[in-house]
Amino acid sequence: MIVTASATSGTNFTPSTVVQVATSAQQQQQLLEKPSGAVTDVVVSRKSGHMFERAYIERYIDVHGKCPITNEPLEKTDLITLQTCAIVKPRSSTAVNIPGLLSNFQTEWDAITLECATLRTTLNQVISETAEYLSMHDASCKLIAELTQERDSTLRKLEEIQAQKRKAKIKAKVAAAAQQGEPKTLPDEVKKLIKEKSVEISQQRKKRRVSESLAPAMLVSRFGLLGSHPTHKASQPGITCVDVHPTLPNLIVTGGVDADVILFDNVSKTCLSTLSGHSKQVSQVAFHPRENVIFSTSYDKTARVWTCVDEDTHVYNSKLLMGHSGKIVGGSLHCSGKFFVTASLDNTWRMFDVETTTCLGQNKNPPMNLSFMCVQFHPDGLLIGTGMEDKVVRIWDMNTQQPVACFEGHTGRVLDLCFSENGYTLASGSDDQTVKLWDLRKQLNFETFNIGAPVNAVRFDYSGIYLAAGSSSIDVFRKGKTFDKVGKFTEHTGAVTDVAFGPDARFLASTSRDRTLKIYGA
Repeated sequence: MIVTASATSGTNFTPSTVVQVATSAQQQQQLLEKPSGAVTDVVVSRKSGHMFERAYIERYIDVHGKCPITNEPLEKTDLITLQTCAIVKPRSSTAVNIPGLLSNFQTEWDAITLECATLRTTLNQVISETAEYLSMHDASCKLIAELTQERDSTLRKLEEIQAQKRKAKIKAKVAAAAQQGEPKTLPDEVKKLIKEKSVEISQQRKKRRVSESLAPAMLVSRFGLLGSHPTHKASQPGITCVDVHPTLPNLIVTGGVDADVILFDNVSKTCLSTLSGHSKQVSQVAFHPRENVIFSTSYDKTARVWTCVDEDTHVYNSKLLMGHSGKIVGGSLHCSGKFFVTASLDNTWRMFDVETTTCLGQNKNPPMNLSFMCVQFHPDGLLIGTGMEDKVVRIWDMNTQQPVACFEGHTGRVLDLCFSENGYTLASGSDDQTVKLWDLRKQLNFETFNIGAPVNAVRFDYSGIYLAAGSSSIDVFRKGKTFDKVGKFTEHTGAVTDVAFGPDARFLASTSRDRTLKIYGA
């Protein structure tokens, strides 16, 4: 089929074209006919105005070089492309009348209804399977819960049995140590070492000067609360003691009513390690000044030496110092770092070798029914001071294990004491609500502070210039011609149990029955 168009003015094609249909010879029609019958690309001859399909007229021109209608010469450049509309497929016969539309709608409705029925059947099947799986899941969860409960109960019983075995073993060791004939006199080699260390410390003290970076009184008076940290368990509230590392001020160790010893990092504000081993309240903690070792005493009648075995993970192993038959209320490390002294409610103090954990000596002729409340080594290491239940401060000679001085004046139990680093002054705190300062050379009390509450802790800083006292609050005094109060901190909501200065008195750490470790600084 050939579509032709004749122009009304000459042979040139113009927009005003009259379209006619003409039929050529059978041979031409077969050549130009497209099998699909659909014309997709229409062109018009510029010379004759006839319209052709491009594919077939170009093939005809390639073979004959002329127009198949007029037989005039024709080239491809004489062909002009026409823009044609897309062919719209006519509607089917069933979609052009109402009965046909109703039939189509009925067919579509039947298909949708069938699909819905199929989906509902599938949904019911899925719901049934899901219910079955949920039932199986619930049964499995109940079984797992029962097994977990049984496992936890078994583990608790196992832990209780192991704890009872450990306590029984410790009690047996303590009883055996108490029954053994403990040495009453220090070995000669120990006496010699203590004497040599005392001479060394005395010579060093003469050359020592007050640090230029020591915090001035104005700075201490402006101390504020830098942090409050509930480091111990809440089930048994109360932190009983604290110590600050002398060379690594970011490290702070505390002991609590929960029987744990906590190593705390004051920079990252995190607990580095929890040292568990005591079975009762921890009464005293102390750092070794040169080694990664921590000392602790406890009401479980034992002291422990905690030695670090992994500095990266802060894992500590402990050794027991045993021999007391009563609660150990305090302990103190000798300036050599080799000996540790403990005081107990069993009316004795004992000195232990840190390395071998053996008891080297104890006080001779212990007083009857007269308990120790605290103990402290003198900075030179030749003497120890003890606070007693009879309201007296006693100074003991380590060579003879006998008291060489008694300071009377308190009207209540002496709860804590501390020597200044120069070795000339002793501070004592009592539940008579006073702090007393004693001159060791003249053996007299030269100053008394009325705090207004039982004094649980007293502590000098390393220079001996600042003194802190813990009671219901914290009072800080500075040494001048007299000791003048330069600060008072009342942030604790419970009784203050212990205090400790950081290096150069740049900060102050305190613990309390309110279960917090507080840091004060500027």
